[in-house]
Amino acid sequence: MVEDTGVATNKAELLRALAHTYHDPEARYAGLQNAIEVSREQRAVVFELRYAADTFTLVGEPARTALEEALSKIGADEDWPELARARTLRERLRVRFRRIPQRGKR
Repeated sequence: MVEDTGVATNKAELLRALAHTYHDPEARYAGLQNAIEVSREQRAVVFELRYAADTFTLVGEPARTALEEALSKIGADEDWPELARARTLRERLRVRFRRIPQRGKR
């Protein structure tokens, strides 16, 4: 239907749902990356944030940039459950990296 009409309103969300059906983490990661790209093309920041958080939950540090990018597009005064989840993931990452001692420093 998308090919016929050119309307792809739920394409990114469908890609996300499909990605979560894969048992292979690499296939799931690739599917979520596709969902992120489509959400960016559609300028659907809320969905981009959701998919970036899902990707970060799956792979951690390699998805940091996507999570930070999505969060940077949302105002500091905004607040909703998925945004809170993404901010919590970012904060956990910051705390984890603060605990890693740097070489030569104590």
